[in-house]
Amino acid sequence: MDGAEIDVIIEAGDKIVPVEVKWTERPSRKDARHILRFMRETPRAREGYIVCRCPKPQKIAEGVTALPWSLL
Repeated sequence: MDGAEIDVIIEAGDKIVPVEVKWTERPSRKDARHILRFMRETPRAREGYIVCRCPKPQKIAEGVTALPWSLL
């Protein structure tokens, strides 16, 4: 992936779920860029997550949701 990285990859059955961990309180599409690329290159990855300090879950891009770390 040309230096791009995903912090955590969860494999469950036929699904692969990429997860990025960010310190930000305001996640953006830029924070999702590695997840989006991974999802384009990995057909089994249909959704991904950014775990961060945001106050509530929020959709960042198609298939990418930011989750507050406190929900884990």
